[in-house]
Amino acid sequence: MGDPAGALRVKEQALEIFRRIGNRFGERITTLNIGEVLFAQGRLTDARAKYDEAMAVAQPLGDKRGLGYCLVDIARVLIAQDRLDDARTAAERSIEIRQEIHGEVQVAESRIRLAQILLEQGKPAEAEPLARSAADVFDKQNDSGDASLSYAVLAQVLLAEGKTQEAQASANRGLKLSPASGDIWMRFESELAAARG
Repeated sequence: MGDPAGALRVKEQALEIFRRIGNRFGERITTLNIGEVLFAQGRLTDARAKYDEAMAVAQPLGDKRGLGYCLVDIARVLIAQDRLDDARTAAERSIEIRQEIHGEVQVAESRIRLAQILLEQGKPAEAEPLARSAADVFDKQNDSGDASLSYAVLAQVLLAEGKTQEAQASANRGLKLSPASGDIWMRFESELAAARG
């Protein structure tokens, strides 16, 4: 993020406009985006407050898609705060909501987040099928960025299980999907490191 303060300012201005014109969906999306900027800055409490605010907008609208996004982002904050049980609850709820709306790609995103949580909890055997199913979905969608991340998580899970050859194959698959952006491989770890300070 080149100019986080500038990005935050622009998003806050957009939020004010959406509120003024009564566009609740725009308000929810922009509030969530502000939370992402705050998270990237390591301002976990502020980010969580924005995610909660976005949920408060999404709930009365019946915006299940929005609720799924909010819960995944809340899980990310909770992971960074080492509140893994709470993060797992949020991620599992996001999967339930996203399954209700038949959002296959969104369910896969939630499954990757849950796989990351389970890996952090030392439960790679539970994480493996989640990472595999997410990678399959992203492969079918030709979403190389998310597929690459899925294979990165899967490689970490397999390595934690002692399946080194499979882990290497997963890592190679992910690198082939996204060779120009090797940094995506460490997106989860860098998010955690930045947020934990």
